[in-house]
Amino acid sequence: MIYTDTLSRWSSNKPGCDELRRNLRFAQTSKLPIKCVLAHTSQPDVIDAGGNGLRVDKTHTPKTEWVGELMLFDGDTIVINFTAVREIA
Repeated sequence: MIYTDTLSRWSSNKPGCDELRRNLRFAQTSKLPIKCVLAHTSQPDVIDAGGNGLRVDKTHTPKTEWVGELMLFDGDTIVINFTAVREIA
């Protein structure tokens, strides 16, 4: 699964955006894998219309079986390739 986004779209949450930018830069320079956490809302229409994500109720689900590789991060555009991994028993 390919995840694509831009941090400039996150204008309503500057502290969260800045933290994500720092973490992505660290992952990029250190070649670290990316963990996936899905955000769910009962108001996707608000988000799709460019509304403030801080103002909608959300739940978060970690997807531990997905590991991501940061394909592109230029300070704004994010592209992460997530692949499913199987646990070895």
